[in-house]
Amino acid sequence: MRFVAPVRSEIDPVVFTRPPLSQWLQFGNLLCGREWPDLDALNACCPPAPGVGSMRFVAQSPALLADGLHYEQRIAGRGDIATREHNWHDLLNALVWLRFAPLKSVLNARQVAQIAIVGPKTRTRAQCALTLFDEAGVVVLLRDAALLSLWDAHDWHGLFWRERSAWSDGRIEAIVFGHALLEHALKNRQLLVGKALVVTVPQSIEVEHAASADNGAAIDAVVAGIRSEELLLDPQELRPLPMSGIPGWHEDNASESFYRSAPCFCPARAGRDYPAPLSLRHGGTFGRVVSEPLALHAVAPAGAVVAGDAESAGFAATPSPPKPDLEGEGLNCLRLVTPSAWEAPSPPNPSVAPISVDCQLNASPVVEEVGVRSTPGEGMAPPAPAPPASPLPMPIKWRGATETRR
Repeated sequence: MRFVAPVRSEIDPVVFTRPPLSQWLQFGNLLCGREWPDLDALNACCPPAPGVGSMRFVAQSPALLADGLHYEQRIAGRGDIATREHNWHDLLNALVWLRFAPLKSVLNARQVAQIAIVGPKTRTRAQCALTLFDEAGVVVLLRDAALLSLWDAHDWHGLFWRERSAWSDGRIEAIVFGHALLEHALKNRQLLVGKALVVTVPQSIEVEHAASADNGAAIDAVVAGIRSEELLLDPQELRPLPMSGIPGWHEDNASESFYRSAPCFCPARAGRDYPAPLSLRHGGTFGRVVSEPLALHAVAPAGAVVAGDAESAGFAATPSPPKPDLEGEGLNCLRLVTPSAWEAPSPPNPSVAPISVDCQLNASPVVEEVGVRSTPGEGMAPPAPAPPASPLPMPIKWRGATETRR
């Protein structure tokens, strides 16, 4: 059933006193006022954002739509964001643009790139992922990696009740980005489920709280990951997060029974797994994390072999697409994300050739290759080219298994 937002004059004011809407009160005059803000009021709030071109909110009228452009193409080409006046969905979309312009801009750029490949009438799996995150996205900052196993298992009682304190002591934090989620929150007692990207954050790194107007390091990492196409290639990357379970986000979740009975707490589907989260590191660099250290081998011209441990060298290793089976034999290749002040370690033996890496310094890619082998002496395999965009449904590869998702 299609959600219909409440009439502005009939909204229960209590919804603005609890998250997620309480995190958006920097726009309180636009959000909570008795009268609808006009487009001039929205445009007056447009801040200059690094890396984002000029933008403006324009009325979605027949005259505007007569240009024949796709909504995303109009934003990319002219900076015009078509906005329906007196409409909650479009107003909240505008507020997300005002607060998270770089993130909205990179989603737009990826959408336009896909449209150029498949046309405006077809949607690829990447476009579905981009749209799902745009509408229902949440960025979760995770400082306690032990919580991830509860989330993986859909142990909602564990994640939200047994570890209740984690949501207030900084071990886990949710930044709501999706404007459709915010729209649903306008209706009191609504059960909210977001689609999350996770960023693991060392305790020593101060990451901006969700209530801040500025983008924090975790948001910047997500922006860079989307831009480089490390993220949002398939909707299955996104983790469901029943946000009504976060303490204080729903009036009924002070009772333990809520986590046993509310329909938003679905069990994990058989065979469902999630990609590793981004790992935020000092200097603003990031990468995927894996559960076990990976051995790197470099062969010297004379045939000598040296092995190094990626984690002990300060690297975070992540599979290059297509994702290899990390538990199988003969891994193809990995990309390494290094600290911003990275320097190639000197080999212990001068006759050993240094390892070349596909590294990323402050999110600016340096394209080289690294060979990763399960046994010394095998030939190095370069990264497989990314498959061309194709319409739904399409076969996707995940941990060595191929299936068609619809």
